[in-house]
Amino acid sequence: PYYTEYDKDGVVYRAHPKYRGENPYYDWAYVQWNLDNNDTDEDTVTSIIARIMCFIRHPNGTLMAIIHSCDYDTDEQHGVFGTYYHLECQNKMHPRPKFSMVDVDNLEQHACMIPYDGNNPYTWLHVWHPSEWPGCFQTIEPPTD
Repeated sequence: PYYTEYDKDGVVYRAHPKYRGENPYYDWAYVQWNLDNNDTDEDTVTSIIARIMCFIRHPNGTLMAIIHSCDYDTDEQHGVFGTYYHLECQNKMHPRPKFSMVDVDNLEQHACMIPYDGNNPYTWLHVWHPSEWPGCFQTIEPPTD
């Protein structure tokens, strides 16, 4: 079966091609990811931002999310409030999305992403959570009399 919503401890993740009969609505989330570390026997666990495309029930009974993740080799700080990313592609010269399937237990929290370039659907800007803003601003002391 195919699903358009998943509720994890009161947090709803959505992935709908025509949400409420109107426009597409695909949530972005931090996803726990195991990176294969060829230098050691242990995998490295990290969080990667991904666009949730849909939810499916795997034949083994596990609820899975189909995601289109950011390519972390493309991260670059953009101004004060965000980081610029490219979505993963199978072929850089002729982009085709690279989708992955992850267990819904790997969804950590929502992420705020906005299109960076309206002509390129693969470039996005991650707007940092306000809790990450401290230290991003310079305080200017008012003049003294």
